[in-house]
Amino acid sequence: MRFTSRFFLAFARVLFVIAIPLAIISLNVRVLAFDPSFYEKGQLKFGAMQTIGLGPEQIRASSAALANYFRSTQDDLASELQRQGLSGSFFSERETIHLTDVREIIMRIVAVQQMALGYAVLYLATGLLYGRARFIRPLAKSLLWGVGLTIAVLVVFGTLSVTDFSSLFLTFHLVSFSNDLWLLDPRTDYLIRMFPSQFFFEASLTLAAYSAMQAAGTAVVGVGLLAIDKSRARQRA
Repeated sequence: MRFTSRFFLAFARVLFVIAIPLAIISLNVRVLAFDPSFYEKGQLKFGAMQTIGLGPEQIRASSAALANYFRSTQDDLASELQRQGLSGSFFSERETIHLTDVREIIMRIVAVQQMALGYAVLYLATGLLYGRARFIRPLAKSLLWGVGLTIAVLVVFGTLSVTDFSSLFLTFHLVSFSNDLWLLDPRTDYLIRMFPSQFFFEASLTLAAYSAMQAAGTAVVGVGLLAIDKSRARQRA
């Protein structure tokens, strides 16, 4: 019975450590995917006005339409484009289907974020309920292990992005999509000119930077909990 209990506790702790990078990274994917200003800044920076001839209002409208579309599970893209004052056929049929596939991936990432965060909350609530003060030290260590795992993932991701982003980007598409609709023609398709590979390269760096900052904040919490536990131990002695 004691072995089973220890195994269960160790397994729950490992899941919590894994949940930390999952929650942090997926949260930031969600934040960027649902932020119209992120798309707008990218279009302005990488030349949508020059390569397609879009005006500032069209860029703002298309950015809002994409963010709202990714956020919703009901509306179709044409309706969202029309709500923003653009033609429902702003994107080609191929681009529209691809964006539907992109939304499905974003929804999966949101689901991962919710599950990871939900488990983390459950782990914290259960640990504090049954362990009380004894839970502080193992919680602090778990947080720091989770931070370490997050940093390790970000280092690998950042290294691959900086050294060979094209291969990483290609691999992502081959793994994530079951079709080749992501192979767009820059001569005819708006999407690839609105968001060229440089946009996604900077997006990957932004994602890594946001995640690193949140990991640092989590580390501060972990170190603070360790300090509290040591202080309590000294008081008991």
